[in-house]
Amino acid sequence: MRLFKLGRFLAILEEQLHLKPAMIRMVRLILNIVFLAHLLACMWHFIALPACGESEEIASPMYTAL
Repeated sequence: MRLFKLGRFLAILEEQLHLKPAMIRMVRLILNIVFLAHLLACMWHFIALPACGESEEIASPMYTAL
């Protein structure tokens, strides 16, 4: 549902800012690549998790500050 609103928002933004279609395609391509890299990294993590296991000796940097 929000994706449809995002499309309309981008169309309005394109009209108001007079953006070039090539620039919009370039930004969309970069966002798609970043999103795909994120998904692949998540899959990589979840594939390696059963093989490596979670060690309690290695603490997450987020929790060491507490």
